[in-house]
Parts: sequence; structure tokens; C-alpha cells
Amino acid sequence: MNEVMNMALSPEKNNKEKYKFDDDYIYLSLAIENLPPKLNVSGYELSAKEEFHCSLVCIRDLKEKYGDDVEEKILNLFHDFVSKNDTTFIKYRNEFRLVQRGERVSVIVMCDISNIDKFFKLMNQELGIESEIPPTHVTIYTLQPNMGIGVNTYLGFQATQEIEVPNEVKTRLNLG
Repeated sequence: MNEVMNMALSPEKNNKEKYKFDDDYIYLSLAIENLPPKLNVSGYELSAKEEFHCSLVCIRDLKEKYGDDVEEKILNLFHDFVSKNDTTFIKYRNEFRLVQRGERVSVIVMCDISNIDKFFKLMNQELGIESEIPPTHVTIYTLQPNMGIGVNTYLGFQATQEIEVPNEVKTRLNLG
């Protein structure tokens, strides 16, 4: 089902942005080029990720609360929604956060995604569930290679720490 759904969720082939469903997340693939390969922050040397995306919907959390059958309903609703609504990356915000959970460490940059608020409102109404809009972000650096840390709620977001990053990183994200 994932392969079929990924094809259904993918916008035009020429578009670098693609919706994907993997590991119980719907996400938007993004291209970030030429990030510095290493970032030193809070005593950690982190490595740039090889792949970048913004997680849009954490279906895993919703399945735990509402049962496994909610997955297909959300995927179908999302497919219908994005076919009628421009749901794309808008911009990065000049807000970087250090995320730590156990031994895992990562740096995220906050971003804006068009119409994600409308999708969550629709999903909550149509499916009778309660799910908040996630803090939209992209993991750009990790301590363990390519191992991000899910920040799916504002409660999880509050556990992160705002940090400064070098101007070179900001420039690669069109922030400086």
C-alpha cells in the first residue's frame, strides 16, 4: 500500500517536492543543497542529514489513539485534500532548535507549509478525531547518522532549545 500511496501522493514529476508515506508518517520531501557537513552545537558535533523532509502527519500516534483503520482514512483524505489544495513548502523560518531525547541529538529548522492548518481542521471534523497541527520543521543535523527525533506536538516542541547556527547554514536555507 505504501508504494501505491506514495505514487498517489506525489505531485508532478518535475516538482522537487513529493508527499510520501513511510514509517507511519506523511511527509514532504525537500531539497537542501550544500549544507556544511558538520555543525558544532552544545558540545556535540552533528552531521548534516543526507535526506530532508517535513513530517506533515504522524499517523502512528493517531493509530495508537484511534485504531489501525484510521491510517487508510487519513491517507485517502490527505490525497483528496492535496489534489484540491496547494499544500507545499513556503519558507524556512530563522528559528533553529536543539532536540535531545536519550542519547539522540538533532537540530531542526522551523518552516511554514501552506494549508496544513486547513488539512488538520478537515481531518479532525471528517474523521472525528482530535489532532493538533504539528510544529512544522525539518531536521537538518543529527548526532547519529540520519536519525531524527520526532517532534509531533507542541508539548514535544517545548522540550527543545532555541539555538543560533552559523550564517553559512542560514545562507543555504535562504535566510541570510
